[in-house]
Amino acid sequence: MMTTGPHRTTGLQDHGSGRQRGFSLIEMIGVMAVVAILAIALAAVFIKQLDQMAADKESRQLKAFSESFRQGILKTKSIPSQAGWDSMIATNLGIEISQVRTNDRRLARIFLIDPALEIGASGGKLPYTQGINGSRVIDAFGNIIAPINPRVLILSSLSQPLPTNLVSGVASSVAAFSNIWESAEGTIPVGWSWNGRGDDLKIQRLNVIDLFIHLALSKDTATPGNPGNFSIEAVGPAAIPSAAFESYYLDGTLLGLYDRSAPPAYQYGEILHHPKSFTFVLGSWQGARFLGRTISRLTPVDLQRAADAFLLSKTNNCAANAGVTTWTVYYAMIAYMSNYWSWCDSGWQGCTTFGNRNPSGTYGTVLNANQSQFGSQAYLNNKTTALICQQAN
Repeated sequence: MMTTGPHRTTGLQDHGSGRQRGFSLIEMIGVMAVVAILAIALAAVFIKQLDQMAADKESRQLKAFSESFRQGILKTKSIPSQAGWDSMIATNLGIEISQVRTNDRRLARIFLIDPALEIGASGGKLPYTQGINGSRVIDAFGNIIAPINPRVLILSSLSQPLPTNLVSGVASSVAAFSNIWESAEGTIPVGWSWNGRGDDLKIQRLNVIDLFIHLALSKDTATPGNPGNFSIEAVGPAAIPSAAFESYYLDGTLLGLYDRSAPPAYQYGEILHHPKSFTFVLGSWQGARFLGRTISRLTPVDLQRAADAFLLSKTNNCAANAGVTTWTVYYAMIAYMSNYWSWCDSGWQGCTTFGNRNPSGTYGTVLNANQSQFGSQAYLNNKTTALICQQAN
């Protein structure tokens, strides 16, 4: 039987006296207070862990968006603007467009384009769809250069909505775009008026300059007119716009090279993955080596090795019967180069301006002459063509 007294008990036994006693009301309130404090502390830790998990997930999601966007560019040979970026990503990832436009916190993502972006021709902006002439940006010196600043940003916030002055499209200024691009992880970009935390802002940077491949198509000096014809992604064939044509095409572009016959005859095709250069020589396309600025100049030793390999090539009996051999062409080349050097050396005096050093006499009268004049370009062309034509037969 429980005892009664001034304090209510919980029915717990006091082993010293044989009586049962319990927690007082004050003790219970104290315990509840401690439990409440611990709950608050644990809740803060739990919420922080949830935020970190959400942040990590969003970073991975934006990374996947970046890869999907790049894959979409290579597949479609185009770069969308703010009107199509979300559908391109959704299509390649197999998700709904709404899952691209908003994050798990139901906050809208923003797609920003660098205002300094220049792609295609005449200062072209996004969207960009690759045509047969590719991207031909011209600098102040008239050179064909790679696209300028093909950069975009995908912004996402895990707490507060992004600043109201940020809308998908071209950024308001080059400085505003650069401030976001250059901002450190976990910080708020310079110039922002925003109540969110830097840790809640996720920025995915995409620079697709590495997706563009340089292509050069030209002709040798002995070939009159423009080079042959070409096609891009099976569009064409079309005449090459100029005797020395350069452009930039997206990685994986299908190139086709054709001669100048009517209709053009297909000669060679390649999928572009690296910078390439081709030259139209005596009716056919040759060469697949890109001569970039980092490539060292050829030396006389390289020329001698090429000559030795040419002389050691298999004898063409048809050409030999016609009086044309590799040695015939070899001596014609030596004579031509000797005459050319003498011609240049005779005119390179009294000249002070680079690019204005014209040798005396006219090239055609001094070197081209007629096909029977040993040492002329016409003689060399005649022997070389005869050797090649005989081999072709």
